[in-house]
Amino acid sequence: MRYHFRTMVDSRILLAACLLLITISSNLYAHGGGLDDYGCHRNSSEGNYHCHEGEYYGLDFNSQQDMLRQRERDRLQAIDDELRELKQLHEEELLTDDEYRNKWTKVLTEFASMPGKPKDLMRQLKRLYDKGLIREQDYNKGREALVERL
Repeated sequence: MRYHFRTMVDSRILLAACLLLITISSNLYAHGGGLDDYGCHRNSSEGNYHCHEGEYYGLDFNSQQDMLRQRERDRLQAIDDELRELKQLHEEELLTDDEYRNKWTKVLTEFASMPGKPKDLMRQLKRLYDKGLIREQDYNKGREALVERL
């Protein structure tokens, strides 16, 4: 019985060591390209830019610029969706006027400080205003903040 137990324990230790070795070696030798701040890198053998970490994990792009454009579109869409949801909650009287104003002020502040070209952000801000998702005074405040960045 002792021999069988010891063999079983030794087998488990050996299996755990093998799994650890496989895990470490696959992480170390996945490929030699270093990752940038977005968790991505240029893959010269494939001729593309792909991501191993972050919000675009597992996705390929033609270039870093393409990934950054997609990132900006995704963030603008998220702001659009968030403002639409806030407006709906306010119309359903689930948010008070003050709560609504505080929430979309925070969203618009984040919007105005987003990385990107101010003229593109100004167009997006105008689109939000035209859709009725933000008030005129908030449009003007956001526009002023973006004009400062020009």
